[in-house]
Amino acid sequence: MNERFKYLPDVLVNIILEDHGGIIHREKMVKIKKEIKREGIIKLMKRYNSFKFKDEWGCNEAERIITYFQNCECCERHKKRKPGLFDLISGFVPEYSTKLPKSHLCDCPCRYYCRELCREINDVEVEYDPAIQELEPWEQEELLEFYEYEGGGWYN
Repeated sequence: MNERFKYLPDVLVNIILEDHGGIIHREKMVKIKKEIKREGIIKLMKRYNSFKFKDEWGCNEAERIITYFQNCECCERHKKRKPGLFDLISGFVPEYSTKLPKSHLCDCPCRYYCRELCREINDVEVEYDPAIQELEPWEQEELLEFYEYEGGGWYN
């Protein structure tokens, strides 16, 4: 390649080399920008546990994080049963694991964070109320259905 440069004017050679350096720089910056975004999300999720996330950051931030992680291509195992944005908005609540965690080769938290955010946003928590316990069972069911309707929506 240097052989070809000796026939070109120095000004043109400098322009070509600057453009080439700019392209390499741009490619590196795209990769670094993705890494910074990923590390920022992971640090955010570690700092605020999932139980406080909705109150602290809201549904829009949860949507942004799930949108980012649903495109993660880390491994085949994490692509399976990972909730996406549609699941979050439609009210999907992943089951809670009753098993001890196993050791796997992939350390990516993408599926874990997507599941935790779906649980935090969509899972209804009914507080214990002694007055409800004094009601008849059929009255309790009606009241619980009312609580689920009022309190379990996506934007409440």
